[in-house]
Amino acid sequence: MPLETPFAAAATAPAVTPGIGSSLAGLGTAVKVLVLTHPVSLAAVGGVLLGAGVYHALTRERGKASAPAATPVAT
Repeated sequence: MPLETPFAAAATAPAVTPGIGSSLAGLGTAVKVLVLTHPVSLAAVGGVLLGAGVYHALTRERGKASAPAATPVAT
């Protein structure tokens, strides 16, 4: 008896219906298969993206000039 993957049949899009609808359906099916087979990896990637976005939002300078004004040197 051949060993079958439970998601193998769901990962392929039907080849008889060409067009944008079938390609989007195939993409959606592929994304579902990826999410179901790698949930921990996707959670880690999502956490990294969320952390990078928060870091960027907290560290950007708002409303300041790009170069600071030079202070005069006292003689």
